[in-house]
Amino acid sequence: MLELPVELQLKILADVFHSLKPTYPHFSCSSLLLTCRSIYSAAQPIYIKSTTLDLGTTINLVKFLTSLSAPRIKQLRHLSLRALPVSICDDLEYSIFHPYGLEQVLPFIPDLQLDTLTITDAFHGPHVREHAFGHTATNVEVQNLVKAGCGWRKLFYRSENTAWLQPAKFGYIANNGGRGLAMIHTTVPKRQPGNWDRMIKQRDGPDSGANVRMWVRQDGNWVEVPASDEEGDIEEEFDWNRYDLSCDQAKYGNGDGSPQIEIQITRGRDADIINKRKPLEEHERKLYDLFDRMSWHEIKESGKILAGDDETPPLWY
Repeated sequence: MLELPVELQLKILADVFHSLKPTYPHFSCSSLLLTCRSIYSAAQPIYIKSTTLDLGTTINLVKFLTSLSAPRIKQLRHLSLRALPVSICDDLEYSIFHPYGLEQVLPFIPDLQLDTLTITDAFHGPHVREHAFGHTATNVEVQNLVKAGCGWRKLFYRSENTAWLQPAKFGYIANNGGRGLAMIHTTVPKRQPGNWDRMIKQRDGPDSGANVRMWVRQDGNWVEVPASDEEGDIEEEFDWNRYDLSCDQAKYGNGDGSPQIEIQITRGRDADIINKRKPLEEHERKLYDLFDRMSWHEIKESGKILAGDDETPPLWY
């Protein structure tokens, strides 16, 4: 290895590290880094920039990134995780824990400048109950990542099925002379990826190179879904104030976890991807107030992050 030209050495190292995907918390140096001091010096920066670190869950992302210095966070280029909500105590007086999604947590991790962030849908998959609220949660998560996601240049969002892009039935109780009347409501998501594509172009500029593309698996092959020319409001409104009448009929995902849909979100060439603390929704105000008083380290040390070991995401809306 040492007898090869330096340029070839670096290319070999980049190719080797690009294929690695170490999993949290057992990040360890590649054996190649331990060969000798000269190889370590040349390879260590390439290892950090080329390797995809699989963090597993959102809470692991918080634990890992808050353990790093700002310069080291800036060096990270590729992360992957399953976007399970993380519960944070955002009410100091009453110690109330509220779950927050990845798109709500990322703005509080400064200095993140990833080339790629790969997210696995937490609301669909093996042993996860398919539920109308879960379908809506995935739609909202993707829309918020398109609308205000930061800290990454390109994002890959993978899901085991496309049920969340189909109409979802909700139920609610209407006042019927005090007796109550069960009503059925159906939400039909806008056609994608055309709506998301228009949203990212509005954000970064129509000629910036920003785009959203989507592929679905059909008969074992990946087929790209063309963007539609649907007109109308870009941002989609979702109603959380309903409960699902079809809970008893809801099924559990029983696939092997392999993605059936992949969404690729690309920011514009000159887009500022550095994390900025900007609220997405009104209900997040308590979270922002909390971070005005405490740092990530103080929040962790005070026990205001509820880790939990349940890999099945709760329906927390």
